[in-house]
Amino acid sequence: MTNRPRDRAAMSPAFHYLPQPRNQHFVGRQRVLDSLHRSLNSSTTGRIQVICGAGGVGKTHLALEYAYRNLEQYKVIWWLPSAEPNTLAGFYLALAEQLGAVAPGHNDVQDARLAVCDQLRQRDDWLLIFDDAAGAKAIQPYIPESGGHILVTTRNERWDAALGKSFTLRVLERPDAIEFLIRRSGRSFEPSAFTLCQALGDLPLAIEQAGAVVAAGGISFADYLRRFEDHWAELLQSGRSAGEYPDSVAMTWELACRELEAADSEVAALLKILGFLAPAEITRSMLVRAADTLPAPLSTRFADPAGTDAAIEILQQFSLIAADERAISLHRLVASLTRDRLPEGQRGNWCKVALGMMAAAFRFSAESPATWAECAEALPHALAASEHAESLVVDPATNAKLMNNVGEYLQLMGQYHQARTVLETALRLAEEAHGSDSVRRSAIMNNLGRVLKRLGDNAMAREHFERALKLDQKQYGEAHHHVAEIANNYGTILHQSGDFRTALHQFEWALEICLNSYGPSHSKVASVTNNVAYALANAGDVDRAIEHFTQALSTAEAAVGPMHPMVATIRTNLGIALRLKGQTDEARAQLERAASIGQAALGPDHSDVARSLSQLGALHYMQNDFQLARHYFQRALEIDEKALGKNHLLLCARLNDLARTLKAIGDVDASAACYDRGAQILRANNPVIPDEPVSQPA
Repeated sequence: MTNRPRDRAAMSPAFHYLPQPRNQHFVGRQRVLDSLHRSLNSSTTGRIQVICGAGGVGKTHLALEYAYRNLEQYKVIWWLPSAEPNTLAGFYLALAEQLGAVAPGHNDVQDARLAVCDQLRQRDDWLLIFDDAAGAKAIQPYIPESGGHILVTTRNERWDAALGKSFTLRVLERPDAIEFLIRRSGRSFEPSAFTLCQALGDLPLAIEQAGAVVAAGGISFADYLRRFEDHWAELLQSGRSAGEYPDSVAMTWELACRELEAADSEVAALLKILGFLAPAEITRSMLVRAADTLPAPLSTRFADPAGTDAAIEILQQFSLIAADERAISLHRLVASLTRDRLPEGQRGNWCKVALGMMAAAFRFSAESPATWAECAEALPHALAASEHAESLVVDPATNAKLMNNVGEYLQLMGQYHQARTVLETALRLAEEAHGSDSVRRSAIMNNLGRVLKRLGDNAMAREHFERALKLDQKQYGEAHHHVAEIANNYGTILHQSGDFRTALHQFEWALEICLNSYGPSHSKVASVTNNVAYALANAGDVDRAIEHFTQALSTAEAAVGPMHPMVATIRTNLGIALRLKGQTDEARAQLERAASIGQAALGPDHSDVARSLSQLGALHYMQNDFQLARHYFQRALEIDEKALGKNHLLLCARLNDLARTLKAIGDVDASAACYDRGAQILRANNPVIPDEPVSQPA
């Protein structure tokens, strides 16, 4: 799950989403706008138009103006911030929901992408705008192959011509630049406006910032020009480069920051913190939620929503952010220049504040679904703050803790490959902070082991569990709840390897500790009881297994609610045991309920949902209902291919089930193809086929 635009006024029944109101100061570009309209509506010049150009030249505002001028032409207009993959994915998921292509709360980006593309290619009344795309490869999977129109903005002037006709946007013509400066500043024409625009290189972003400072400070163009020239002399004397941006942008930005610091030093401090977050939406609620991590007096001022709103208004006055009633966004150039202008000795300090802010904002709890939406909002910012902190060697202990939480969240959401990368980073940071033998690394090892098990790397998962268990036993002894958690997860690896007796011993050990540590009503007791039951079922003691599953289900529903993914897992396992007992009607009810809960909590394309569907397939196969069995097996295969990859060993079991069913139906060729593909996966991996996942770990 990733950041999504929600509850916006712009999300009207006409399905228009644009991130900002129409720019009332927009001037010029008439020939470019006319050319765009002709090209997009021509059958020969192409439905994809790419606006290339340097930072600050006005690409985004040109795309916005085109959209607002042509609202009536399109039933669907959707803005897709494309600089950061998680953000693009989140906004695409929101588009899928608005179109009704997926259910609300759906988490699978791949499924949403296919659903949206399939729906949009059948109509031509839509416009998608990919803003700040790094290159064609990043956005190509999201582009429907036919229908509608597409606008792309990019700084990449070597755009792949196979994906759209590109042109380079230049600075404003001088008369338009002067008119823009006058409109933005609210002042009448002065002769010095010409000289100022010349000094700014007619660059829209520089003129925007200059006009904002003139308006906020009530100064003349000549006054601003003098300050600009003084700063230019400072820049030349210092020998400092403006970086990847034109000098005019760096200098207007510097002057805006100086005016802001003079007007309100606390708001200026907030901007320095925001510079270490991602170029994505920052919700007002997230700022308020993490306010108490800020240094005083910022913590007091921004803990109040009214104080946060007032600060945002000041930043808007100086044209340093874009904002609406729900969120703000910091231009990538502004964020970069904010960091660059900080003295070297201060960068680490402000980055540390941003990191602490995200550690507070990213409040993930597997037991509390209410935290999952907050984590989706915070995800790109947590990753950005972590990356800056690692680069500056800032507070690796806090960074490791944050990345561990992010990894847990991604694991629950089924983003296993990204979770692995994040948790490996967390483990490296924890070693840097605490040393290789610190017990503080054990929780990260445990979480990484869980992800590796999901990805089919059981040998590496077992190694991580064993190392974590050794660290915890040394630190806490044999009866601590930390030890129980790892012992339980270690048991799942033993179970998958077929060592059911040792696995049962691990589960029973973990259960005894959890009962003593938490009492009989805790969710961790439910989870481990479920694993005990699963081991009993595989050992042939189905009656005791059903008793334990029933107890685990009752405990879990009371502890985390009836719609939690843990409840779905236990119901799936109970359904398996009831099927083994021959109670097929009761088994079907449990499995169908499990699939329903899983889809509602995690989305229809999570691997846990695939497991429930596969077991439904097995039940219908046993009853000779081969067509319905085929449906469930096929769907489970499709889900696991997306979630785990096309060469995961678990697919062998899925393919084998589907092959048997196809053979029973009489489709021998399709059956043989499934068997052949399963054999290819086995040859590529060459270990033992893993058993189904046992449960949500304790």
